[in-house]
Amino acid sequence: MPNLLNLFLKDLPSKELLMGIFDVVTESFVDASPAAELLFTSDEVSALPQTISIEQHLKSALEVVDEKSACTDIAWIKYDNSWHKLAITKAYAGMSRVLVIGLDITHLDPRAEWLARINLESQRLELDNGNSFSFDEFAVLHLLLKGYQYRQIAEQLKVSPKTVEYRLAKLKIALEAETTTELMLKIASSGLIHLVTVPTDPDNPAMTELELYKKIKG
Repeated sequence: MPNLLNLFLKDLPSKELLMGIFDVVTESFVDASPAAELLFTSDEVSALPQTISIEQHLKSALEVVDEKSACTDIAWIKYDNSWHKLAITKAYAGMSRVLVIGLDITHLDPRAEWLARINLESQRLELDNGNSFSFDEFAVLHLLLKGYQYRQIAEQLKVSPKTVEYRLAKLKIALEAETTTELMLKIASSGLIHLVTVPTDPDNPAMTELELYKKIKG
């Protein structure tokens, strides 16, 4: 993978602006910063896990030209075990050209840090203390944070209340908490509280990071 790609993805939040003039007829940049051209035209980048493909970007650029309008897409892209959240704005720039401006807004979304911790092979979320918990345990945590009682959680997940208690016990071990109150305090102080905004699918516990992100609006 080229050094420019490494620099672009690691330094984008603070150093390089995604900006360029894109021609929808030639499907190429007339003028662009290196990062912008790399993001939209590189085979290496297109092969990375992401929620909006290059083809989708081209389609929205065509619509901007046809309607002489503007649009902003929220795209997620994963590199070096970290998800980056990009706001990509396209605005009509005359004739067949589109002004493309991108901004890394990962730091504005605390979910990115935690979902990036999901091990794709084990489907477990890894914590700083070396422990981890499973998707099934995460589902219990998610509903607990939403205010569900044990019996309601059991009904939602189609398991017994004892299973809910067992999974909660595993969460306490993972987070090194002795009581549910201590567990909730650790969840709030660590930032895990933000996972309550992540959509879950109890019928598909093998859901991947990319599928989770596709369900996130904005």
